[in-house]
Amino acid sequence: MLTSWRFAGMLLGVAVLSAGCDKSATSGPGKPGDETYAKKLVGVWEGSPEGEGAKLGPFTVEFKADNGFRFAMGGPSEKDQLAFTGTWKVVKEEGKTVTVETETENPFAGLGGAKDGKGLAKTEKKLLSIAFEDANSMVMSKVGEKPDPIKFKRKS
Repeated sequence: MLTSWRFAGMLLGVAVLSAGCDKSATSGPGKPGDETYAKKLVGVWEGSPEGEGAKLGPFTVEFKADNGFRFAMGGPSEKDQLAFTGTWKVVKEEGKTVTVETETENPFAGLGGAKDGKGLAKTEKKLLSIAFEDANSMVMSKVGEKPDPIKFKRKS
């Protein structure tokens, strides 16, 4: 009799632990993980800055599913663009706003200009706030002193 109670207690414990360890993808009550705005970010986006930034030409941003990142500005073809490549990761997601941290290679690394005389850093980290207007348009801005929001449309 005692053995059967132990067995029943062990089954109950396993059932409770299993229920608590459900790893199904959700990001909130009733919201499947594949519907998060962070996942909707993956793709190629195009935007044009306004004001002084307009002379830099159109911007293209690509967020890859493997956390690869590419930011390009300038002409219509890749050979005419200044591009930065690196990685991105989600820092937080609140409603339709996703905050991501990017780390990109600096194509000007080693050149003069840094205050310490050692040149510019090899990589650069930036915190970006991305607010979705709908599934195919977003407004991206730097987090911090000078946000400079830019509206982007999904290219692919």
